Amino acid sequence: MKYLLVIRHAKAKDIEPFQADFDRPLKKTGISEALEIGKALKDSRILVEKFYVSPAKRTTETAKVIADVLDISKEHIIFQPTIYAAHLNHLLELIHNIPNDISRVALIGHNPAISELVNYFIPSRYATLATCETVLLELSIDDWQQIHEGIAKIVWNRRPTEISS
Repeated sequence: MKYLLVIRHAKAKDIEPFQADFDRPLKKTGISEALEIGKALKDSRILVEKFYVSPAKRTTETAKVIADVLDISKEHIIFQPTIYAAHLNHLLELIHNIPNDISRVALIGHNPAISELVNYFIPSRYATLATCETVLLELSIDDWQQIHEGIAKIVWNRRPTEISS
């Protein structure tokens, strides 16, 4: 059995003039969202062996906050440039290439691809993920190469509570 924890980055600041989208940091509410999700994961005793993360500032910050709460060291966070501006096929290829000795992976990325990934794996349509929404998928496989459409079920799902900016 393999487990994939799919996380959309927390709430980011609006883009400023002359700023690249890639460089947008989290809002204070985004940091609170990530802390809340980290605590919920810890309270639920959800284990993660590796984080695969887009190197964009908002995903990097989301990963660091959650990893800190879960006491996951930096060497277990892998920044994957292909996750930023990814299409569903890029994410599937990344998952295909996860080493099989790893069974519990977190993937932190961006919409629309991160929501498309959840919808690809579950048999029925799921909504678009909100900021920092987290979905734990149980995949009935023993090898990451065996992934295919409709193979998973949602075993845990959490959205951060509404926090005003």
